[in-house]
Amino acid sequence: MIPREPAESAVVLLWQVLVKRWRLAAGFLGLSLIVVLVHLATATRYYQAAATVEIDPNAPMVLDVDAVNPLGVTHWDVDRYYRTQYRIIQSRAVLEEAARRLVEEQGVDLGEDSLGVLQGGLAVVPENETHLVRIVFEDTEPDRGALIANAIAQAYIDLNVERALDASGQALDWLREQQEVYRGKQYESDQRIEKFKQENGLVGDQVEGENGALASLDRLQSAWSDAHTRRLQLEAEVGSLVALRRTQGAEAVAHTHVDSSTVLRDTLARLERSKQERAALESRYLDGMPRVQRANEEVAALEAQLAEQVDQLVTARRASLQMVVDEERALATDLARVEDEVAALGKKMIELKFLRSEMERNKQFYTDLDTRLAEVGLAKVLPINNLHLVDEARPGFQPVRPQVVYALAIGVFVGLIGGCLLVLGAEYFDDSVRSKEDIEDTVGVPFLGAMGRVLPAPDAPESVRQLVGQVAPRSAAAEALRLVRTAVQFSFPNRAPRRLLVTSAVPREGKSFVTANLSVIMAMAGQRVLAIDADMRRPTLHTLFGLENHDGLVQVLSAGADPSALIVPTAVPGLDVLPAGTGLENPGQILDPARIEAVLAALGARYDLIIMDSPPVAVVGDALVLSTLVDGAIFVVEARRTGRRLAADATDRLKSVGARVVGAVVNKLEHGAGRYYGYGYGYGYGYGEYGSAYGENDERAAR
Repeated sequence: MIPREPAESAVVLLWQVLVKRWRLAAGFLGLSLIVVLVHLATATRYYQAAATVEIDPNAPMVLDVDAVNPLGVTHWDVDRYYRTQYRIIQSRAVLEEAARRLVEEQGVDLGEDSLGVLQGGLAVVPENETHLVRIVFEDTEPDRGALIANAIAQAYIDLNVERALDASGQALDWLREQQEVYRGKQYESDQRIEKFKQENGLVGDQVEGENGALASLDRLQSAWSDAHTRRLQLEAEVGSLVALRRTQGAEAVAHTHVDSSTVLRDTLARLERSKQERAALESRYLDGMPRVQRANEEVAALEAQLAEQVDQLVTARRASLQMVVDEERALATDLARVEDEVAALGKKMIELKFLRSEMERNKQFYTDLDTRLAEVGLAKVLPINNLHLVDEARPGFQPVRPQVVYALAIGVFVGLIGGCLLVLGAEYFDDSVRSKEDIEDTVGVPFLGAMGRVLPAPDAPESVRQLVGQVAPRSAAAEALRLVRTAVQFSFPNRAPRRLLVTSAVPREGKSFVTANLSVIMAMAGQRVLAIDADMRRPTLHTLFGLENHDGLVQVLSAGADPSALIVPTAVPGLDVLPAGTGLENPGQILDPARIEAVLAALGARYDLIIMDSPPVAVVGDALVLSTLVDGAIFVVEARRTGRRLAADATDRLKSVGARVVGAVVNKLEHGAGRYYGYGYGYGYGYGEYGSAYGENDERAAR
């Protein structure tokens, strides 16, 4: 994994993790498929048979007896009815009857746990938008499965008929009991009616008498209402006449009734003529003249006659009013009497009607029960069933379980999901260094650069194929080394470093490769560089440069040899190598800091930079000694192999002796850049899990 950039999406990171650990995911997928294939090869084959039954929620109505034999569901919710029927198919009663028939009729014995066998293989599958239901049974034998499905279907249908017949029998018994009850009730009702008539004198048909009394009451009420209206009208008329006579005189009253009385009309006409004649005489004669006096007398006589006639009119109206008042009073008396009679008769008739109603009701119940009793008796002889067998079950010779395609799909799904989860889990619990953040945050040293895992250059000479900076100076690996060189130079802002140490926490992390190639890059930049192989326990540097390793640092430190005489030039201008040398079993005995300092001081005059390759810090203490003699130590970490805690402990050990850790180089990153040129090397230290016994051959095969 490459160092994570802040803008890098989680999907890309997840994809990189899966690509990195694809073998783990593929292995889990393969294991999942193997398990599925083994299961398919060893699993028992099951075959399916299905019988189809029609469940009609409304039974055929041969007789109108649904009230006592409710095969239909007119008063039920249809969905609830069907769910009930599905549960009945799976009920103990149906399955036990089916098991009995299988043994007695088919000779199929399902064993002691026959009920469990039937329940385990049975499935009820309704067909949508129909009244059909499939009774499905799965069994290891196709023929037996068909026999069992048919037996369950037939037992279900027959038991349904039995339930209907039982309901009819129970209804028949109930109807007989109720018939006797209502026969007694009808007799009691008749007795109560006769007794009531005798006690209240209601002989014969009393309905006509009640109707006559009501008719008389209606007539009296109508007559009284008319009399009352006429009285009010006459009272108003008399009052009006009296008031008008008193205020305006008889002549005004006569004018209001001139149309209804010829006498008043004649008198009023003669009075008008007399007044006109008097007015004519008065216009010609004086008031005292005889003719005028006679005219006045005639007018006065007519006025007196008119007043008398008006008084007679008022008297007549008052007489009429008195007659109407008397009539109203008489009608009121008769009305009160008839109302009392009707009320008394009504009470008796109400009670009589109630008794008759009760009698009719009991009679109707008795008649209905008698009719239903006959119908139910016939229904018991003529069974009605709303279940019909549509298709018998036939043996199915194609296994339905295990389902190969389904099982393989599940296996692939589980394998993919499980593999991804396993990869993510491995990534989550992986403690190895994987990024720049791991170096800086956990290990606690600056990040100098990263090297990708690459392959050897096929066209380069065998002796220098590992020197990427020399054989492929434009490759991504060479560019990564230049970035490391730049980072190292910027780590020393005041002066350029003269001595550098390259080490690692454990073997096989690529420290020798980094030492050799960093020396090449430094030399190619114009510096005179000396690369010293200070890993005297497992020297590797000479193989990377294609050199011999006869005499070297071991001879310098143990025998006092001249180091200048043992330095070997390389094909890279400005780069020399001091091999580790051989012939010493325990290099720790000659690792004298003072002696090494003297050697480095002597060689330092000839070179701009000395780079030393030392053993791993966590394996032996050589690097701790050497780190105190250099300007800085470069720590090499193999990506996704070296634990962060282990790397942090190694750098802490270096810091504890006063060494300056310049930074870390992450090696062997899995990334798309720089895949062409590579390297291969290894260690064989005898320190626990980090290598085999001392003296084992180097593992230098290219990775």
